[in-house]
Amino acid sequence: MFIERTTVAEKIIELRNKRNQIQERVISEDDLDNGFVVINQKVYEIEEMALAEGKFTMSMPTEFGLLDESLAESKYPNLLRPQYIYSDKTTGVNITFTIDDKKIDAEEVEELKENLICILSDLHPEYEIIDEVIIHGDDLTIATFGFIKSTLDGELYQMIFLMSLNEKLLLGGFNCNAQVKEEWYPVIHQMVQTIRPIN
Repeated sequence: MFIERTTVAEKIIELRNKRNQIQERVISEDDLDNGFVVINQKVYEIEEMALAEGKFTMSMPTEFGLLDESLAESKYPNLLRPQYIYSDKTTGVNITFTIDDKKIDAEEVEELKENLICILSDLHPEYEIIDEVIIHGDDLTIATFGFIKSTLDGELYQMIFLMSLNEKLLLGGFNCNAQVKEEWYPVIHQMVQTIRPIN
């Protein structure tokens, strides 16, 4: 009996160790510091890239590139189209940026986020605002919020982020299929924290 108990105990320890290894592997797969992330069983290489005609840098998947103008017009048909739209090869995952001449400092970012949420809620009461976060980093404050919206292609997760960049408003967006939201969420939050102005 003693041998059997020892064997059972060893088996439990072995299973716990395997579980911990799996958890560590999953955590490391969404860490930009590794130089790659794994999302929906696909590996994305990560590099620091100069974006928005060299106005700032951000670490992001290397396969993302500026969306073709005709595709941008069809995906974002209204006049409020973002200035810069970066997309993966499928065009199903997008990161957008608009730099506004409006002067803003870090202290005003959170208030502006609340104003945007109020406006969005008035225009689209069907959207449930989720994932409200304020990120305080080295000399930067980033405000984010998200929502799920229905489209012809299914449910889409949309995250809005805003920050002061060289005292100008940087308004950004990220969207992906709602089914992969949980995998992209920690990655996009790390990505926006790597934004640095190019002086």
